[in-house]
Amino acid sequence: MKQQAKTAGISQRQYAKQIGVHHSYVARMIRKGAVSVLPDGSIDPVAADAARAKYTRVNRGKRRWQRRHPENPSPARVVVAQASNTAPVCEGCGGRYLRRYRNTAPSPARFCSASCEQDHSEGLSMAEIARRRDRAISPRKIKFAEPKPTPPLPAEPEPAPLLATCYGCGGLYNLHTARKEGGVRFDPAHHCSPNCQEMLEAGMRPAEIQRHIRTSYAEERCYTRNQLSSPNLFDWIKPDGSPNRVDEL
Repeated sequence: MKQQAKTAGISQRQYAKQIGVHHSYVARMIRKGAVSVLPDGSIDPVAADAARAKYTRVNRGKRRWQRRHPENPSPARVVVAQASNTAPVCEGCGGRYLRRYRNTAPSPARFCSASCEQDHSEGLSMAEIARRRDRAISPRKIKFAEPKPTPPLPAEPEPAPLLATCYGCGGLYNLHTARKEGGVRFDPAHHCSPNCQEMLEAGMRPAEIQRHIRTSYAEERCYTRNQLSSPNLFDWIKPDGSPNRVDEL
C-alpha cells in the first residue's frame, strides 16, 4: 500500500470548506493570482487568508448576505409576530396584524402595510408577498395612505400679568411676555427689551435712554407730538394689567 506524501499545506477543497465557500471560488482565486499555492500544489491557509483579504472587495458579500438574511426583521414582520389570534388577517401576506399600528396602508382593514397592498394589486401570490415582507423587500412604487390631520392642541391660558419696571427706560412691562421674547443674553427681570439692556450696559442713563427712544419714534413718525410727550409712552402695560394702546396715550 502506497503511503501518500505529506504536503506542506492543505488542499483546495479543504481550504474552501474551512472558509465556508465552494471549491470553485478557491480555484478561481488561484487562476486570477489572488491566492498562491505552494510548490507541491497545496495551500498555506494563513498566507491565503492574508492575500484574500487584500484582494476581496471588503463587505460586499456581507452586505448582500444582510440584504437576503436581515438580522433585524422588517417592521411588518415584528407586527405580525406580536399579533394575537383575534387580530385581522392581511389579504396580501396572510399574516395577522395589529390594525391600530398599521396606518400606512390605504386600506388598513384589509392589509397590514402599504407594501402588502401594493404587491397584492400587482398580482403577486400570498406566499411571494410573505417572502418579500420577511426579507424587507418593498415595491418600487408604493401608494401610502393619506395622512390624517391632527387636531390642534388647545391653547394654554395666559398667566396673569406680572408687572415689572425697566431699569433702562423706566416703563412698566409684563415679565412673562419679556421672558418669551428675550434672547440668550437678555435679562427679562430688569429690562423690558434687549435694546434697553444694551443701552444701559453701554453707560447711558435712564433719561438718555428715554430721549433716544423718543427721537427714534419721532423719526419713524409712528407717534404724534402729544403721544411722544406722554408720561406713559414707555409703558408696555397699564397698572391694571391691560395692554397700553397707542391711541390712548
